[in-house]
Amino acid sequence: MPSLFPALDPALLTLAAIFGTMTLALGATVGWAVFQVRADRLPAETRFADIRERLALAAAELARKQEELRRIDQQIYDRDRLAAEAAALELRLSDLRLEWENLAAAREEIARVKSEAAEAAQERAGLEQELDGLREQAEEARRLVAVAEELYRRKEDAEAEFARVRADLDRLRPDLDAALRTLAEARAAETRAETLLQRAEQIETEIARLEAQRAPLSGELAAAVSERDSARHARDLAEEAREKAERQRNVIEAEIAGLHTMLGKLKDETFIVGGTGGGTGGGTGTPTEDQRRAMLADLVAAPNCLAAPAGLRGALRTETNALHDVARYLRDCGLSFSRRTLNAFHTALKVNDTTQLTVLAGVSGTGKSLLPRRYAEAMGIHFLQVAVEPRWDSPQDLLGFYNYVEQKYRATELARLLAHLDPWRSIELTADTPDRRDHMALVLMDEMNLARVEYYFSEFLSRLEARPAWRANLARRACEDALIPVDIRGLTNPPRLFPAHNLLFVGTMNDDESTQSLSDKVLDRGNVLQFPAPAEFPPPAISSGTPTDEAQAFGEWRGWVRPSASLQGAQGDLVRETIGALAGIMQGFGKPFGHRLNQATRAYAANYPVEGNAGLDVRVPLADQIEFRILPRLRGVEIEQHAERFEALEQLVRTRLDDAALADRIAEVREDQVRGSGLFVWRGLMRGT
Repeated sequence: MPSLFPALDPALLTLAAIFGTMTLALGATVGWAVFQVRADRLPAETRFADIRERLALAAAELARKQEELRRIDQQIYDRDRLAAEAAALELRLSDLRLEWENLAAAREEIARVKSEAAEAAQERAGLEQELDGLREQAEEARRLVAVAEELYRRKEDAEAEFARVRADLDRLRPDLDAALRTLAEARAAETRAETLLQRAEQIETEIARLEAQRAPLSGELAAAVSERDSARHARDLAEEAREKAERQRNVIEAEIAGLHTMLGKLKDETFIVGGTGGGTGGGTGTPTEDQRRAMLADLVAAPNCLAAPAGLRGALRTETNALHDVARYLRDCGLSFSRRTLNAFHTALKVNDTTQLTVLAGVSGTGKSLLPRRYAEAMGIHFLQVAVEPRWDSPQDLLGFYNYVEQKYRATELARLLAHLDPWRSIELTADTPDRRDHMALVLMDEMNLARVEYYFSEFLSRLEARPAWRANLARRACEDALIPVDIRGLTNPPRLFPAHNLLFVGTMNDDESTQSLSDKVLDRGNVLQFPAPAEFPPPAISSGTPTDEAQAFGEWRGWVRPSASLQGAQGDLVRETIGALAGIMQGFGKPFGHRLNQATRAYAANYPVEGNAGLDVRVPLADQIEFRILPRLRGVEIEQHAERFEALEQLVRTRLDDAALADRIAEVREDQVRGSGLFVWRGLMRGT
């Protein structure tokens, strides 16, 4: 590489500097000599008159020369530095050229790899296109299989329904014939009355036409009016006779029912107490073993919900995998629930030791009934749906009753389910009964607040709460307070049912004017998941999900349950501090809570599913508990009077639990309702899809 500074030769610069210095010195010497000669020629006073001025000029000239020397030295220094930098650059350039030559093989290898990658990408695109085609074929096949299964199931259901209806029709045919005869007579009377009424209308028309001839036809008009009145009177008499017949029939039916009830009581008293009526107990009051089995035959019958899935899962799975299966099945069924909603529902079921009921509330048509059904189908949990009726007012509506006429206990599906899930088989079942004690069942009480929950489910809640904490070797004597006696009056040592830990209770409730609100007793023992009205309505999706044919083992499920003591360190401190802050806020609202809610909140936080490797973050379950257990308890609180407490609650949710969505929703509900009734009612939070 040519030099960057060809004119800066060091030897020439040095020689030039020396020559310049000598020239300056020689010039100064010559000048001084000339000056000295001239000075010697002048008189002394003339020669020394401007000595100061000349000295000053000489000093200035000397300073200028010194400055010029310094500048030359600086130029020499800069020349040396630039020469060193130029040499370093030349050396670096040589290294780079050598490195470039060495990388020639690498460049060729890169070009070859790029070519191979392009070919591989092209091949992969072809394979992915082929795979998409295969996926579409598989999806279509799955859809066709699901449609075929659904059609087959509908066919079986239709055949069973047809058989049932036919049997009911045969049984009710005599009553139906009698009712049809009565109805025919009533319809005949109505037909006669209608005929007379039509005749009366015709006569009225004729009266109008003959009104102009009223004077000559007054007698005929009076007869027509009389005939019309007679027709109306006949119609009224027919209607009155029909209503009277119906009333008499109802009275007779009521009397017959009362006589049947009285007869059943008399038979029962004869059978149990041992009267003189020749009862089946032989007058001793104690039924034989065969008689006892006959009385409880309906109770020990296998419930339909335990038929499938018949066998337990063969391979173990983790809780994360189980929830993944449930989420995928929900999507296949065309349901859109957020993962947080699914995790919350799953956790609420897990902690049934401390929280015995999970309530899904909200407006009708938001998927409250579908979530527990599809969850049970995907998880492998037996599902029983119980439709609550407005007339329910006792536990008998859930469990059944003793029929005194038949001398048999008429059990419900729930009562049969309790008998078959009993870990100790307290009620003797038939020898061929499959063992389902390690299975799980989910009971859905649909529209549970059509009747007062405290009337028909209060005893159940108390028995569920009286259960000791589950353990593998739980003894029956430790569960005496949790046993529910079967209501057979007068029977000594009646059987008792145990609400086992593998039985999960869920209820749905609609928020409308036809339903009852939940009491604090129920709210204190349940997690209330509020489903708000949807903001968007996407088109319905095609369901292609298939329920699992393997039952979830209760032993594996219990392996997913973690004790509250597992909350340690910073997480445990956050739970304790948050519950303490909530206790203070609720005290200010006039809605204090006790140890039950504290234990339930800690259990929920400890059992929330852990996703990934990040570990448990208790802020999410704590925010859930505020939404499910705290906000429903504030129903009817005056908003403006407790503005500071609401702000404190919002601040706790926003800052300590980092849930801005919930805090914003509380503020939004509060602002909307303060302009209305002024009373707080929690309406839920849409967590997304």
